[in-house]
Amino acid sequence: MHSRVECEDQLHGERHQLTLVYPHEADAAQGRVSVLAPVGSALLGLAVGQSIDWQAPGGRPLRLRVIAVQAADAAARATR
Repeated sequence: MHSRVECEDQLHGERHQLTLVYPHEADAAQGRVSVLAPVGSALLGLAVGQSIDWQAPGGRPLRLRVIAVQAADAAARATR
């Protein structure tokens, strides 16, 4: 929990930094995605270099490729 995932939308060239969190900590505006949300649970199993096709709310297609994963303890140290 609280791992950071950097991913790139290969269809639109956009990069996203997301933090996987417990449901009560989710906040889309801050990039905090619940592990129980469909995209959160899909990202849980991916390794660097892997990708998923995803349909964002509103129907926008995405192809998210994982660029980097920072474990929770390393992510916590980086914010200090």
